[in-house]
Amino acid sequence: MADRGRRRLRAVVTDVDGTLLRRDLTVSARCRETVARVSAQGVPVVLATGRIPNETVGYYRELGLTTPVVCYHGAMVVAGSAATGSTDAGDGLLVDAHLPGDLPRRIVEFLFACDPEAVVLVGLSDRYVANRTGELHRHWDMKGPSRPVIGPLEAALADRVYKICYFSIDPGLVQHVFHDAGARFAGQVSFQQAHGTMAEMVAAGASKAAGVEVALASLGIDWSETLAIGDFHNDIEMVRRAAVGVAMGNAVDELKAAADYVTADRDADGMAAALERFVLGDGAGGGGRHGP
Repeated sequence: MADRGRRRLRAVVTDVDGTLLRRDLTVSARCRETVARVSAQGVPVVLATGRIPNETVGYYRELGLTTPVVCYHGAMVVAGSAATGSTDAGDGLLVDAHLPGDLPRRIVEFLFACDPEAVVLVGLSDRYVANRTGELHRHWDMKGPSRPVIGPLEAALADRVYKICYFSIDPGLVQHVFHDAGARFAGQVSFQQAHGTMAEMVAAGASKAAGVEVALASLGIDWSETLAIGDFHNDIEMVRRAAVGVAMGNAVDELKAAADYVTADRDADGMAAALERFVLGDGAGGGGRHGP
């Protein structure tokens, strides 16, 4: 971790699900007010998520942000000026790393070969398409803007594909497919996980940390001036690179081990507590120190 907060923090990077959002997928009043106070001090807050832009924009507007948004695990970074508008290819994108050529089709064929009953979701610039609902409702918001179009995947695979997700309620099967796909598509795909029942694949080289670096550079800010906070494996790299790396109380153990500080659970305003402590200087702010 860079400098461990020796320099004044000039930016905050936060994961969305499991960090900014409570279990009911809402932003608490305390988190909303804390982000507003941080922004008012001239410290930009950057969202870094595996979500598609149009299912992030509601939270972006709610928080009054004007910063770049890191989406699809860094495969798409949307400039602040375009974050509430169109995300058509090349329109306001700082990073536009879709899966190239026929790779999406080969990945999907591989997934169905591994699991003929697979639930597969394809992420495009403006929507999701899934082959069927299946168990998707157990681990996906089927009511909000992330609700996928259900139907054949062929047309979607001919579009610009930014993410492919494989779902199963069996975490062991997810890990098995993850392992086999890693061997089959090594060097072609970056593998991400935002929770244990989903394996996600984006373009090689894409990651939250890589996307955040582009977003920070556009703001003229370095990792050594940044606080980063998250809850899952895909957040570890950015938490390690930040001056102050924070793990949520509900984070996986690997992220807690990588962080400088472990804050409270997402339903106990852990993100707000960390920002109050390290950015606003309001005092202890809750949570507990994780020492090396």
